[in-house]
Amino acid sequence: MQKTVSPSFRNNQVLISTGTKAGWLEARERTAIKGGLPSLRLLEFSLLNLVLGSDNWREQERRVLSKALYPAWSSEVLVYPARDRQLEKGADVVDGSADKPWVLPYSSIPQDAIGRKGIAIIVKPQHVEITAHRVIVVADPETATVVTSFPQRSGQYGDIDWSTGIPVPDSRKGHRKLAQQHDPIAQLLRVEGPGVKPMIVGVNDGTIQLDARAWQAGEYGIGYAIPASNTSLHGGILTEKVTVEELRELARRAESSLISIAKTAPDADLRDLYELIETIKRGKELPIPDF
Repeated sequence: MQKTVSPSFRNNQVLISTGTKAGWLEARERTAIKGGLPSLRLLEFSLLNLVLGSDNWREQERRVLSKALYPAWSSEVLVYPARDRQLEKGADVVDGSADKPWVLPYSSIPQDAIGRKGIAIIVKPQHVEITAHRVIVVADPETATVVTSFPQRSGQYGDIDWSTGIPVPDSRKGHRKLAQQHDPIAQLLRVEGPGVKPMIVGVNDGTIQLDARAWQAGEYGIGYAIPASNTSLHGGILTEKVTVEELRELARRAESSLISIAKTAPDADLRDLYELIETIKRGKELPIPDF
């Protein structure tokens, strides 16, 4: 099966999964010292290599979704007006669909996106201010990407515009699947009203799915990127190494769980599990596994 590779985007990074999930704000904080969350296009590109590049894409999709990373948070925030509306001059974008309003100040909006229908913008937050009543995403408008022909209905399919990573809607292509043709498509999910949404990237039935409607506090996969030159693995997902102390802490927690299980299931054969835990607890020169 032929791989689809964007001619304008080189896969010079490798995704690392932390093996954990959290809301976007916490995920952003956890990865700050590691360079931040991965970009939308890197997450999409890796799915193309992992799923479309597989002879058995259904099985590969199952494996990808069973990993801790996908569906995964991207670093960018997608901002868009209500359906069939436009960004207004002098007005902040306020997303009231979350647990508390998320706001992109007017000062963070590029002027060429104002007053145009079918527009969205992708921003790279400089910082996020969290107050008791709202979440304010502050970004440099000079670094924002303006998306034209932005889908107005949730669930629309379209070819991926590799300059933005967002699908260009085309209703005729809704039946096509990512793994069944050479030009991959994506499906975008959005709310009817205005959105200030961190994006979630996943795969559903052979189609890349971009979720720009989810609750921002929902728990999704956390990853970050490293230069591809640091590893021989290209187009794959590595898992963050577990330190010795982390492994021993897991053993302590597992022991507590086993004690609880033994109380409720006294006839269960738990000897091998106890032996594994004791081995980890006693070990002085434990190898650091890369699962």
